[in-house]
Amino acid sequence: MPYRIFPPAPPLRPYIDMYWLLSGYRSEQEVITLMPDGGITLVLNLGEGIRSKHYDGPIRNEGIYLVGTMLRSDEQELYGENRLLGIQFRPGAFTHFYRYEPMHLLANRVQEFERKMFPDLQKTIRYFVPYLDQFYLDRLSSPKHSLTALVMDIEQHGGQIKTGALAKRHFITERQLERQFNQQIGVSPKEFINLTRFKQAFEKMQHNEGRRSLSDIAWECGYYDHAHLTNDFKRYMGATPTALILSDFSKTLASPPR
Repeated sequence: MPYRIFPPAPPLRPYIDMYWLLSGYRSEQEVITLMPDGGITLVLNLGEGIRSKHYDGPIRNEGIYLVGTMLRSDEQELYGENRLLGIQFRPGAFTHFYRYEPMHLLANRVQEFERKMFPDLQKTIRYFVPYLDQFYLDRLSSPKHSLTALVMDIEQHGGQIKTGALAKRHFITERQLERQFNQQIGVSPKEFINLTRFKQAFEKMQHNEGRRSLSDIAWECGYYDHAHLTNDFKRYMGATPTALILSDFSKTLASPPR
């Protein structure tokens, strides 16, 4: 099924990962598995109904949905004519555009988003990227305690940093760190750090092609041994590394929409 990625305007790139479009027709039901990435996504459904494992009901036509920070994979059932448009925010960046309820209340959930807070539907359909760029440039306003620098620090370390060291490097107490991560990302700093480490290990496995052992990858990514990495695979993806990499749905995980 065609999946296209569109980069936002350069000033938005520290805050928005991408806009994406998933479209096509499926005569039979298709199930895709999406991995957790630590960010918030807004999804506009312009096609037929879709069913999410984490949303108790169909994602209806012209419905707008907020996908909270996920700590587990999601399975989505696609059928018929599909046209999904997504706005994928960087971890902690959603609060640069929206003053919304604390993100920990939305974690691991898919829920309807207020239409009045979403870009104009017709302009989004007609102009897409240029209109979304202007809409979010006009809304861009940093919260009092931005997490942009902290998220970047965690990612640059590949998730191999302790919360105490992170707090000290950014002149913030561990208690403040915990509160801000829960409010702006939806998970604790320790959970986000662990997810970042797992994402790095997963990416290395995706591009490994059998050249290196699981133990080598685990050690490089800061795991005590391959058993700990396997436990994270089960936790985040619901499958062992071997089962996941060999499965058909692994092809959808390299750079999927959420």
